[in-house]
Amino acid sequence: MSSALQLRNLDDLVGAHEWLFNQQRENKIDAKTADALNTTLKGQTYILGKLRLDYAKLLVQAQVKKISIPKGILPPITAGDMK
Repeated sequence: MSSALQLRNLDDLVGAHEWLFNQQRENKIDAKTADALNTTLKGQTYILGKLRLDYAKLLVQAQVKKISIPKGILPPITAGDMK
């Protein structure tokens, strides 16, 4: 894995988790470093996964309750946003 790691999609996160696991298993990094890297991965997982799902949930709940959200308040969500 190169020093400039991109964490822009879920596949990148899976690769980073695998890399981290293997590095720790092979004793190339210590537990403290692994913990710090894992904290970064958790934050990015929240941004790429949970936050997007929460946003979609908010939009669905608004539609179910027949609440109209004025255009421009929330950015539109597309299928590409969930990749």
